[in-house]
Amino acid sequence: MCTTGLAMLVFLVGISAVWKVASLPCTFDSVSGFLDCGSRELHHIPTENIHFDNAEEIDLSGNKLGRIKNETFSKNSALKCLDLSYNVITHLETRAFGGLDHLAILNLSGNGIALSPDVLTPELFEPLVALREIRMQHMSVPVSEWRGIDTTFQMLKNLTKLYIDFPPEFVFGIGFSELTKLKTVSTAGRRREYNGCNLRALRNSTFSVLWEVNITELRLINCGIDTIENGTFDPLTALDTLDLSNNINLGLAQAIKSLRSFNNREMKEIRLARLNNGSLSGFLDCGSRELHHIPTENIHFDNAEEIDLSGNKLRRIINETFSKNSALKYLDLSYNVITDLETRAFGGLDHLAILNLSGNGIALSPDVLTPELFEPLVALREIRMQHMSVPVSQWRGIDATFQMLKNLTKLYIDFPPEFVFGIGFSELTKLKTVSTAGRWRQYSECNLRALRNSTFSVLWEVNITELRLINCGIDTIENGTFDPLTALDTLDLSNNINLGLVQAIKSLRSFNNREMKEIRLARLNNNSFSMLILLLVVMYRYRTNLRYWLYTRLQPPKDMFAEQEYVFDAFVAYTSEERKWVSQQLFPNLELPENSFKLCIHDRDFTPGKPIHENIVDKMRESRKILLIISQHFLESTYGPLEIEYAVMKSLSDGRDDIILCVLMEDIPVRHMPKALRNLWHKITFLKWSADQAEQVIFWRSLIEALD
Repeated sequence: MCTTGLAMLVFLVGISAVWKVASLPCTFDSVSGFLDCGSRELHHIPTENIHFDNAEEIDLSGNKLGRIKNETFSKNSALKCLDLSYNVITHLETRAFGGLDHLAILNLSGNGIALSPDVLTPELFEPLVALREIRMQHMSVPVSEWRGIDTTFQMLKNLTKLYIDFPPEFVFGIGFSELTKLKTVSTAGRRREYNGCNLRALRNSTFSVLWEVNITELRLINCGIDTIENGTFDPLTALDTLDLSNNINLGLAQAIKSLRSFNNREMKEIRLARLNNGSLSGFLDCGSRELHHIPTENIHFDNAEEIDLSGNKLRRIINETFSKNSALKYLDLSYNVITDLETRAFGGLDHLAILNLSGNGIALSPDVLTPELFEPLVALREIRMQHMSVPVSQWRGIDATFQMLKNLTKLYIDFPPEFVFGIGFSELTKLKTVSTAGRWRQYSECNLRALRNSTFSVLWEVNITELRLINCGIDTIENGTFDPLTALDTLDLSNNINLGLVQAIKSLRSFNNREMKEIRLARLNNNSFSMLILLLVVMYRYRTNLRYWLYTRLQPPKDMFAEQEYVFDAFVAYTSEERKWVSQQLFPNLELPENSFKLCIHDRDFTPGKPIHENIVDKMRESRKILLIISQHFLESTYGPLEIEYAVMKSLSDGRDDIILCVLMEDIPVRHMPKALRNLWHKITFLKWSADQAEQVIFWRSLIEALD
């Protein structure tokens, strides 16, 4: 699934509706432009029912489509995101994407499309002039069908992100050299029945045509790479992120040797997890082996730190199965058919940190998940129990079980319709993240329908910072629901299409006077009235920024080639409480003939009759520097925070980090500074005023140097 932003026409729509598309079990939201036909068992695309002029996003994933015909989406002229992933598509007609000249994101992963110029013809991608991202991973095609496709991809001139799984000896052909905007190339990990990356060797020739392509991020994960030749990465001159994780046949020493290409280069990230570093790796890979039971006699390694048993056909985990794996830190049992966990199934795992049980048939009830089951997991920090294939009726109180996990910090779980955190969860004082999962193929998802005052009522002492309730079908949020979550700074309620946007915004009152890192309300039931309210809320929240932006844009344009001329050396922002210091200390020391700085002082230099905020903007624009005289009075004044906001915006719009200078008149912790100033704190010159005469000499010398 992919997402695009709402078009500005959202605010002009009269009345929106979410309705059933004629003869199709699909839903269309006329405001967001999202047509949802995902996982509907469709064998063909009913073109007569998907043509909406304002459809910006169409989800056809998880169906049984085998072929995409010419001009299928030609009437969807506004389409920006198209998801055809995890079907059985083997054939794309030459003009399958005809008319999609606004398409930005295309997902073709999980199909049977052969990566060859016979199937992926240049004409196929020719209409996609705006495409920025394409996904072609987990393809169920034999390796022999992967042949040169550079002539096809060279049509995508605006491509920035390529997600694709490579064959054993893949080499970027000359056509890729024309993708000068390409930034990210990434493979996918293994997913059940689908193929993953099969790239075995990285040669000097692999990236040899990419010297002029500024790729910054390369992730070759779970590929089975066993060879990297010296100099392989030399052509990737802009690379700052490299991930070679999960290539268990690749020697760690060889991987490190290949990093010589990055000598004298600043890298953001290099990941070499789960490589073949002898007995040090501790990774036991038993994933997707069609196992019906765990061969306990073959998994007992004293130094095994990670065991992957995902994607098998395991049904039952018996007592003490892993008791001899005393060093185990990560256990993945996801996407099996497990329905039964014996009471001591995890006995002996007192070092286990991460447990993944997602995608099974485990009933969340104390009859199955007994307190004794989790009792050995004293070090567990993260547990995943999503996409369970169990009926809702089997979800019952499980707080007595989870209260055993005293060190749990992350809980990934899908909730039933009226789930309430029981008293046992109040003991999970280290819990930080609670998250649901999105829909994925045949698996269940979050079914939480209502958030009540009682939902989180026991969590006042649990410092949860991140809550993501995505794709749950929530339609009700009572006032005060989030009040107990006093530490929350990240909230995601996206994809709850039955939840009114107004109601969602109303629920955010719990966060008044609290600094939030992220609030996401994408794809809610947002009729035009709701969108108007949201627009007004955003405009009020950023009113200072809008006022500055509008005022500066209304000024006569400047000659971009003319050298900037300043009237003042520094704009001085201060309150009446600091007026005496400014007149008796700042003036004499800076405006003396030997220093000859010209300061802009509002008492002296503001234009009479002009609004104060316009005076501030104009005089800041005429000043080479901005000097903020910061005190508690200044921070609490009417115009002090406004002057800080305008100073930061000028710094950002001019692209200069050296504009702002701060004089601290008293000790004020950084955390008490306005957010706008804190965000630039590490870039700002700040000086502390002192009553000590010797320190004042240093102060004035430093300030004069900063103003020069």
